[in-house]
Amino acid sequence: MPEEAYPSQLQKEGKEQVKLAFKKGELIAVNGKEQSSELAIQQLNDLASLYAIGRDIHVGDTIVGMKGRVGFEAAAA
Repeated sequence: MPEEAYPSQLQKEGKEQVKLAFKKGELIAVNGKEQSSELAIQQLNDLASLYAIGRDIHVGDTIVGMKGRVGFEAAAA
């Protein structure tokens, strides 16, 4: 699948250490910045997508009987 088919493109390579904090199983902080779970997940997604993490391709049958291919990205997951 071509690079431009994904929502974001690879912008960083190498290593980056990320510190995550959880409370009752929910993400509450990224790199020491405590915030709502929704904002923490968005921040983690923004960090991980720079490294093209969480990409995959789904192939399946379409409603008209053809094979379809979709590139998706779920970096925080």
